[in-house]
Amino acid sequence: METTLTLEVLNQLLVIHSSSFLVYLAQASPWIRSSNQNAVETLRRIVDDQRAMIDRLSESILDLDGTPERGEFPMEFTSYNDLSLEYVVRLAVEHQRADTTSIEQCVEYLRSRGAACPLAEEALGLAKGHLETLEELAADHAVS
Repeated sequence: METTLTLEVLNQLLVIHSSSFLVYLAQASPWIRSSNQNAVETLRRIVDDQRAMIDRLSESILDLDGTPERGEFPMEFTSYNDLSLEYVVRLAVEHQRADTTSIEQCVEYLRSRGAACPLAEEALGLAKGHLETLEELAADHAVS
């Protein structure tokens, strides 16, 4: 029972990460001025972290004899193609807040059922750190 619950939550976390706004944007083309290279590098590091978490979640699911389910990007993301980086960063903050809340719910769901999942808690810590970074980036004059 606990393994089934853990698999469900790990797959939910996998979907959150693999269909995140920033992972989508890594495949899209926001308009970028040369003065925004610092912001671009920050976003790339966040995406790299998310991709590493996607790999770890997938491995954990496979280790429990489950099938990783990555989900799909929301269709609304396609309307964000070719936007300026300044606007994209503000949107990224909103989406990261929502993802962090969803990850918190996954962690709480596991805790309330007595299931321990350090990887879920690590994913939450990572999401919170990314949210702080994005909020700082949005507040920075270089992308305001």
